[in-house]
Amino acid sequence: MAEEFHCLPDMAIRALENDPDRLIPAILTLRAFARAKETYDNSKSKRDLPQTRMIEVLQEIEFEAMQELLK
Repeated sequence: MAEEFHCLPDMAIRALENDPDRLIPAILTLRAFARAKETYDNSKSKRDLPQTRMIEVLQEIEFEAMQELLK
């Protein structure tokens, strides 16, 4: 987390300890999703995508969107 927010580890630990609404993990998840989406959108072939949970989520979303379009 310290690397993600460009701070020292002790500052990151204090921020996590003082995050009752758990906003930091939510931000980290959204940033990971955004990076995965960029990778997904820019891939030349879907077969070349990394096998990560975020990529799986994106594929599920795309599949569900296609199903909705075909209804």
